[in-house]
Amino acid sequence: EKSNNKMGYELMEQSHGKVFGVNCTGKITKEDYTTFLEPKLDALVAEHGSIRLLFKIAVFEGAELKALWHDTVVGVKHAKHFERVAVVGTKNWESGLVAVAKPFLKAKVRYFDVSEESIAWKWMNEGTEGVVDLGAAAPGAGPFSSTGRKFLVAIDGSPAASAALEHAITLMDVNEDQLHVLSVHAAGEDAAAAELLAAAAELAAKEAESVPVTVHNVEGDPARAILAQATELAADYIFIGSHSKTFVEKLVGSVSDNVLKGSICPVLVVPPPKDA
Repeated sequence: EKSNNKMGYELMEQSHGKVFGVNCTGKITKEDYTTFLEPKLDALVAEHGSIRLLFKIAVFEGAELKALWHDTVVGVKHAKHFERVAVVGTKNWESGLVAVAKPFLKAKVRYFDVSEESIAWKWMNEGTEGVVDLGAAAPGAGPFSSTGRKFLVAIDGSPAASAALEHAITLMDVNEDQLHVLSVHAAGEDAAAAELLAAAAELAAKEAESVPVTVHNVEGDPARAILAQATELAADYIFIGSHSKTFVEKLVGSVSDNVLKGSICPVLVVPPPKDA
């Protein structure tokens, strides 16, 4: 089944039940989304409650696809209904779509090269109709394994850091993901840092009782310590609060700037609440 336009979305024949595959070809427009894809997603959600979406992007024209990706996957309407999202493609920016979407979804999200399409379908079908779980050793497996994601939140007692922690918790799957809270302190300030970590663990328990929290109390340079901890944990995300920059920070870069420059995983810089 195809959209009304000559080119656009095409329902893939492997689709079944709550597993929905879409082949994006030709020129993708907003009309394709509103007349074809959106009604399909609405119907699947109504029937199954949760859905799995495979997006194949092999050949397309036009510049609207990235915006439509946001409407489909990151948009508020269906984001909470996704269990798994797979992107199958051939270009670097397509894998970038996955990196953009991950922080906004509780779903498991992975990118597959077009040569791995069969692997992508196996991953989509895990746990449905008796399909065997591929496990962490599956080819192309990323950080979204059965052990869940690792969220690293750096705290310093500021309103922005508290907002970063709360934001991380809202994005977690409490049954699979892990929360790591890090406080980096100067020499002789380990007791104060420990108090911050205890308060953070209390906040996490208040926000979501079943979230497992691991605390890390480290002495040293903040940016370097955050990056080192992220590397040691193989963190999937780093959350950090933003602050107004001092004159020196404008010259040499703030902690968040330096973490952004040095990180190999996505970094979410969270501003303080407006009333802080």
